[in-house]
Formats: sequence, structure tokens, C-alpha cells
Amino acid sequence: MSSQQIACRLMAAPDLGGVAAMYRELQAYHGYAQDSLESLSEQLRGMNQSFEIVVAEQEGRLLGFALFSAYPGPGLHSGMFLKELFVTAEARGGCSTGLTSMPSHR
Repeated sequence: MSSQQIACRLMAAPDLGGVAAMYRELQAYHGYAQDSLESLSEQLRGMNQSFEIVVAEQEGRLLGFALFSAYPGPGLHSGMFLKELFVTAEARGGCSTGLTSMPSHR
């Protein structure tokens, strides 16, 4: 992997195909039936608005994503439900910390 810094940010519309491809890779990793890229893209487009996706990228290449939902926590504190976390094989060990800490900084 490059020495260029890994950036984490909310997913944007141009990331949809890349996130769908990574989600398909996640399905394969866990031995699940793999949906088509078209089906996954459609599912991501129609995803419940309570969920958000953070992507990790380096030099314009997507390396991973976190799918999460924020919710009211106890007292005046907020909480976060992490639904999915995936990092490509080449980027493992480098960007998962950023993906999981970024939502708490919002």
C-alpha cells in the first residue's frame, strides 16, 4: 500500500459502484450467496435513510466501508450500531480504525 494518507468520509453518489463491489466481496468472504452488482447498487440506493456509509479511500481508490446507524443513547449521549465493516484484503490493518472512529466525530 502507498504511504499516502487514508481518508475517511461519507459515501457520495460516485462511490456507489465501488461500495457495491466491496459489499459483494464481503458476501464472498463470508460464504454468502453473492448478489449481482446491479442488485446491490439498487439496494444501496434504496437503503433506509437511518443508515449511513463511511468509505475509506487512498489516492482515489476505495479501500473499505462501514455501514452504521446512529441512535439516541442513554441520557444525553448518542449511540452507534455498526451493521457492516469491510476492508479490502490489501488495506487490512490500516484503515478500519478510521472507518469506525469517523462516525463518532460527526
